[in-house]
Amino acid sequence: MSVDTISRLSARKIPSWTNIPQLLGKVSDGDWDRNKLAPIQSDYQNRYEYDYQTVDGEYFFKTIFFQSMKAHFVSNENWEDTDLYELLREGIDSNYPVYRGISSEAELKNRCEYIDDLYRNIKQNGYKTQDELHPETRLMKRRRNEILVDISREGEFLFVENRTRLAIAKLLDIDVIPVVVLVRHEDWMEHREKLFKERKSESHPDLIEFTS
Repeated sequence: MSVDTISRLSARKIPSWTNIPQLLGKVSDGDWDRNKLAPIQSDYQNRYEYDYQTVDGEYFFKTIFFQSMKAHFVSNENWEDTDLYELLREGIDSNYPVYRGISSEAELKNRCEYIDDLYRNIKQNGYKTQDELHPETRLMKRRRNEILVDISREGEFLFVENRTRLAIAKLLDIDVIPVVVLVRHEDWMEHREKLFKERKSESHPDLIEFTS
């Protein structure tokens, strides 16, 4: 699917990326796809305050995480000068759990180096699926490490997790990326069923089987 189709963040309750095996292919009703901001699970914001702030908001491109990636790779800012680095360093100093369990500035620097390496690799070799990169690993782990999305009642793809790969894909203007769908809104599933019964088709990545 096109990377440009992922703009908003999913507004399911945070953390929305836990229990991936149970969420894969789940159907859910309610207004979670219309909320601008996701409700936060009890005590999550306090325990993971600094990580939460990096991807807080309605739109992915407005998050601290993406804007800091853009500042580093497009404007050539040093990692240490980005808002992301400063925020995560504050979390380390406050002894809060932060992004990917980073607990020291040395680990933070290592993570920044990893992102630099990943960016260069994708730029040079193209964006590859987890199946191509790690065919020997368990299927669920490969699915867990793809970009995860939910689908709204209107069929909009809403970002859930794997922010680094999505940010790089956007910064490099990658045309097509693989995603794994977690939760679909009930209304979207009813729309799919109606198309199937009426033998109709629409141009949408989640309706690919209707066009064959």
